Amino acid sequence: MLPSTQTGSTTRSFARGCLAIALAALPSLTWAAVPTPPSPAPQPRRERSAKSYEPNTPLVSHQGQTLRFYEDVVKGRIVLLNTMFTSCAGICPPITNNLLAVQKALAPYLGKQVLMVSITVDPQTDTPAVLKAYVERFRIGPGWLFLTGKPADVDAVLAKLGDTDPEKTRHSGMLLIGDDPGRSWRKVPAMSSPKDIAGAVEKLLSRRPSGDEVAR
Repeated sequence: MLPSTQTGSTTRSFARGCLAIALAALPSLTWAAVPTPPSPAPQPRRERSAKSYEPNTPLVSHQGQTLRFYEDVVKGRIVLLNTMFTSCAGICPPITNNLLAVQKALAPYLGKQVLMVSITVDPQTDTPAVLKAYVERFRIGPGWLFLTGKPADVDAVLAKLGDTDPEKTRHSGMLLIGDDPGRSWRKVPAMSSPKDIAGAVEKLLSRRPSGDEVAR
């Protein structure tokens, strides 16, 4: 009989030998490096324009033309835009008269780089013929469009412009000045000084490359 110490040592040696034989019998394993996921390719910066937030909804002018709101009215231009309705006895007539002075100041640019636009908030009443009579009553010249259309189409455009009050007498008294090429829009009171409004537009025009016009 072996001493207990020798027996323990022999047992451990035997166990190590068995473990070595078992490991040697296993198939060899190759550890493949886990590839690092590639970084996502940088996305091109999306050009922000009026088209991204203005619908291309068809509306009808006081001249009876069907115009796509973005493609035919806004695209490539500086647009002065307000809301109104022909039977308005409150702020609409004073605003129209004020904007007539703006139209006179901007006459050299209207219809080319600049367009003035009034959208009725009462399309069921303000047909193209009614809007045309309004234009004639105020002696409004070229370069200023009055737009109407199907109520749902008008509402879609007005919603994008932030004028969503269902009560037409509470329509906005603000004027939107949108510079589509410059990707900028701002609001000013429609009763602001005509000189100040025209000056703001001329400042925007001065930033545009020479000859950058939209034929109409």
